[in-house]
Amino acid sequence: STDGGLSISTDGGTTFTNRTSGPSPGNGLGTNHVHGVYAVAGSPDDTVYAATIPCSITCPDGFDGGVAISTNGGRTFTNRTHADGAWPDVRGVYAAGRTVYAATSNGVAISTDGGTTFTRTDAVADRQVAGVYAVGSTVYAATAGGLSISTNSGTSFINYTTVNGLGSNNVLGVYAVCDTLYAATQVGLSISTSQGNCAESGDTQFGPADEIQQVGQPAAGCENLSLPSLDWAGVSSGGWVPSWAEWVNGGRGGPVCTRTLAYSTSRNAWFVRP
Repeated sequence: STDGGLSISTDGGTTFTNRTSGPSPGNGLGTNHVHGVYAVAGSPDDTVYAATIPCSITCPDGFDGGVAISTNGGRTFTNRTHADGAWPDVRGVYAAGRTVYAATSNGVAISTDGGTTFTRTDAVADRQVAGVYAVGSTVYAATAGGLSISTNSGTSFINYTTVNGLGSNNVLGVYAVCDTLYAATQVGLSISTSQGNCAESGDTQFGPADEIQQVGQPAAGCENLSLPSLDWAGVSSGGWVPSWAEWVNGGRGGPVCTRTLAYSTSRNAWFVRP
């Protein structure tokens, strides 16, 4: 992410191709001021999310930023902004499945339909949000007034400040690995190891990679789905949640049930990640 567009390398950083705003010869970014990027591996192409901020009135292709989304590896983008419920000033972006989170200058914008429409919330400590991250139903927002954490998918937030040990209330970024939370603040990196986001106390990040399981969603839904054939390695049944995937319906896409299996090194066993 640069102030001149989104630069993409497919050879490990040796060379780059730059993607810019506007229609051809541009690539559809909201503006060239890209302040955040996230990508999800896919087949045949990756999905790329770019967070852009407004440009001055002198910009040739307009000045509204937003969440620009590409489903073809970054060759072309569709920009989501005011009309889609997002915001033209986006500082960071994260995605998990069909849910897209945008850190904006007016709160957190959340989409549950792959980025087609967004709903914004200003329930965070400060509307100036610099970064956002999520693990399951837990959403972390890095704001100018502290670190805001939601455990109900962004419906409400609890704010944490210097009173709780943050180096500064101006939080610029956030990331979580298992039960360890990292907050980038204006005066240093603040680390918490008491978030409790892992179902097991073991260091799962050092074990095998998580395994994602998906099945076509039955008419009865996902909540009580039981498939003993997929409960391998001694994992329990359940844990299925509704999602969406392209592989169903002959590649046309549709609803699925999905869950994630993780490995606990402390118990030497697999479990269903909540």
